Amino acid sequence: MLPPCPKCGKDNFKSTRDRNTHLNRRIPCIPKIIEVISYPETIPEPSEVGNNLPNNLKYGGTSSVEELKATIDELASQMRAISWQLKNTSMDIKGVSGDITDLSNQQEAAQSKIQDLEETMSQHTASTKKSVQNLQETLSQHTASTKKSVRDLEETMSQHTALSSKSSIHSIPLSTASSKTSQFTYDPTIADLEQTEEDKEMARLYINQLLLLLRSCPLDIEEFKEGNNMLQWLFANNRIRDDKSFCWLSALLHSPKPTRISLGKPGLED
Repeated sequence: MLPPCPKCGKDNFKSTRDRNTHLNRRIPCIPKIIEVISYPETIPEPSEVGNNLPNNLKYGGTSSVEELKATIDELASQMRAISWQLKNTSMDIKGVSGDITDLSNQQEAAQSKIQDLEETMSQHTASTKKSVQNLQETLSQHTASTKKSVRDLEETMSQHTALSSKSSIHSIPLSTASSKTSQFTYDPTIADLEQTEEDKEMARLYINQLLLLLRSCPLDIEEFKEGNNMLQWLFANNRIRDDKSFCWLSALLHSPKPTRISLGKPGLED
């Protein structure tokens, strides 16, 4: 059990912190009021003077004794009035002391609540700082991941660009739809014959796309350009080996009517 307050005698402290707060508060506590000793309401009557005095004193001092008795009675009455006033004042002081004690207790409770609130605020502040740090770390990780994804995408696009530039198609004069013989001649080199797997895969892709475009004839301008480019690339890379097949595919590209074809035409390689 905690020791009581040496000033006011309060001994219902819940913790050492409450006792220290009570002892170190800005408005000091009021010392415990000692109960006022009450005086008796009645004063004993004075004893009467005996009759064994001489005659000259017995009759000569009667008036003085009566005056003294009246004075004593008046003093006794005043003392009784003062005693009642002291009692009332003591009760008032006790009431004020109780009010002051209640106010001091309320102040201590308010200070304790303020301290608890400050501790809670500090805990929330620390938690908020930790959450912000975690969020910043997560954002930095996402930013690094996004930058890496962008770099990978740029590398992939550069590879595709290099592959497209490697497989770029030079301008080749095409025969018209009405021509029956091609003016185009191509002499494949050893480098063309030694194609890589990527070129073969590109050729297969172009053949399939070209056949799909030819099935949807007549073509618009953009599709016609795309089909022409595919046809030139296939012929230049030795995928279409004779002029007859080249003329036949070129005629299909220029056909004004839809033409149904199959995938098994001679002169094409899968």
